[in-house]
Amino acid sequence: MGFSLIGVRHDIASLTKFLDKADGIQANFERSLQVYTESTQEIVDYLLSLRPVSEEGYINFIASTEEVAQRLGLDLELNSIVLDSKSKSLAYKLSFYGSFGDLDRVLREFESLPYFIRIYSIDFEDLKFSKNDENQSKNVNLIIQVYVK
Repeated sequence: MGFSLIGVRHDIASLTKFLDKADGIQANFERSLQVYTESTQEIVDYLLSLRPVSEEGYINFIASTEEVAQRLGLDLELNSIVLDSKSKSLAYKLSFYGSFGDLDRVLREFESLPYFIRIYSIDFEDLKFSKNDENQSKNVNLIIQVYVK
């Protein structure tokens, strides 16, 4: 009986120390969680504000894209596509015939537009290595998603 009473006291002392440490860990965890999540709503609000409120934002983007193409002397083809059926924003496929320099100029022009443009893919076929020089097909393809800044 004396032996098991000593063991129980030892277990109680160990559990008490464990609970004391656990209280400190939980308080620290709650504080860390608060630090990491306190600006989450601000971030979500900012990201939602990037989406156009109306279709006018998208129409303006199309007009801006056509102006860029005209300014750079490119025959740009712009098509609306669906990247993700759950997404509420619009995505576009842009295609044109041009050099790597043309692609660079298009990207620089897009960077100056009042939109946040997420580039999903760039497909560039260097015409120096193309077998069919007579067929000037669109060798530059971009897949983008557009948000308003």
